Amino acid sequence: MMKKSLLTPGSISKLAADIKREIRNMELDVKGRVTLGYWRIGRWVNREILKNKGRAQYGDHVYEQLVPVVSLNKRTLERTVQLYRTYPIASRLTQLPWSHFLHLMTVKDEKQRKQLEHQAILKGWSVDELKDKMTTIQAATAETRDDKKDAEKEIPQLTVVRGRVNTFALVEDEGEKDLLVDMGFRLHWGFAQIKRMRLQKDACVQVRDDRFFKTALVPKEQLFTYKAGVKKIIDGDTLIARVHLNFRMFLTQKFRLRGIDCPEINTPEGKRAKRFVEERLNGLDFIVVKTHKDTTDKYDRYLADVFYAPRLPQSREAASTPRAQGGRAGVTIDFSGPTKVAQAGNYLNQELLDAGLARLWQNGK
Repeated sequence: MMKKSLLTPGSISKLAADIKREIRNMELDVKGRVTLGYWRIGRWVNREILKNKGRAQYGDHVYEQLVPVVSLNKRTLERTVQLYRTYPIASRLTQLPWSHFLHLMTVKDEKQRKQLEHQAILKGWSVDELKDKMTTIQAATAETRDDKKDAEKEIPQLTVVRGRVNTFALVEDEGEKDLLVDMGFRLHWGFAQIKRMRLQKDACVQVRDDRFFKTALVPKEQLFTYKAGVKKIIDGDTLIARVHLNFRMFLTQKFRLRGIDCPEINTPEGKRAKRFVEERLNGLDFIVVKTHKDTTDKYDRYLADVFYAPRLPQSREAASTPRAQGGRAGVTIDFSGPTKVAQAGNYLNQELLDAGLARLWQNGK
C-alpha cells in the first residue's frame, strides 16, 4: 500500500519555482561577480593610462606590458576599460552577465543602450535575444537616419527666366536690306507688314491675331517662347511637341527638358518619371515651351523649359471655366491663354527635381 503524499501538487509547484529562482539568482550572482571583476580591472588600467594621457600611444604600451604577466589578452583588457568608461557606476553591473555587456557597450546612443539593458533585465533575455533586438533597433535607427538625411537634402533649384510668348526679334536678311522675323528653329521669315512698319534691326514685335505690333525691346533670354501641343512623351525628360509659330505655321520638334536628367526609361524610376509627366501634360489644350539651343553636342538639340496650367479637381459647373488654382493659397489665376501660363504656370522641369524623379544635368544650359 502506497503512502499518501504529504505535499499537494500546488505545494510542489511552488517549491520547484522557488528552487529554480534561487538557482538562477546563484548563477546571476556568479556572472555578476565576473562582470564586476572585469569592471574593477578596467578601472585600474584606465587610471594607469590617464596618468600619462599626454604621451602618444601610452595606452598601447600599457596593454603590451600587461599581457605577458596576466592571464588576459589585449582585446579583453581593452574591453574592461571600455566597460568602465561606459558604466562609471558599477551598481547596475551585477544584474546581467559579462556576455551581455560585451554587446551593450557597442551601443553608442546612451538612451538606447539603457532601454536595451532595462528590457534585458526585465524580460530575462539571453545574449542571442539581446543581439537580435540590437540588430532590429540599429537597422530601424539607420533607416530613420537615412530618411532624415534624405528629407534634409536641399533640392536643387533651376535658374529660369520666364519668356514672352509670341514675341520675336528682327534680323537682317543676308545680302539684303530687308528685315526678317527670327521665328526660331533657324527660320527667318519676311513679312510685308514688317516692311511697312519701318523698324530697325534687333527691334522686337509681338503677334496678336496674326498681326504684328511693335513692342519694347525684349531681352534675348525671354524670346523663343511658344505655345505648343504635346504630341508624344518619350520619357521623363524628352517629349515631342507641335509648336505654334503663328500665321498658321506649325513645326513638330523633339525637346529635351533643360537642366535635368531623368533615369533611363527601362528602369522603374524612369517609368515613374514618365508617368509623372504624362499625368500633368496629357490632355492639356496646350503647354508653353521656352527653347534653348544645346551647344554641348554636335546635334544642336533643342532644350526646353516647359510650363503648363495646373489641373485641379473641379466641379461640373467650374469645369467649363478656363481658370485654375495657383500662386498663393486662395488666389485664382486665369490660365486661359499661353501668356498667363508663361508668366505663372507650373514649371515642369523643377517639379521633376522636387519630386526626386530627376537630377541636375550638368551639361544642360
